[in-house]
Amino acid sequence: DFVPQKDKILLDKSTFSEITSDSGTGFSVNVEFAIVTSDASAETSEAFIVYNSNNGKLFYNANGTEAEFGSGGEFANLTNTASISEDDFLLRG
Repeated sequence: DFVPQKDKILLDKSTFSEITSDSGTGFSVNVEFAIVTSDASAETSEAFIVYNSNNGKLFYNANGTEAEFGSGGEFANLTNTASISEDDFLLRG
């Protein structure tokens, strides 16, 4: 199970190619990560990595505010997780 503030979610920027934040912990470009409360909001978020805090789904929103997720989509489902923050991510690449 994922434990916020203890575990990290590793994202390789060659896979998540829209991310321009610096490598390391968190997102240096703040708008690249967002927390929403519905899958519909995740689809149209300007962020590239979007967490739905109501159901634990983590999305790669490759096309930003356009409809759907572009070449992205749901890539993880975090169960029993109250909340995560950008500091729970480690960017590589």
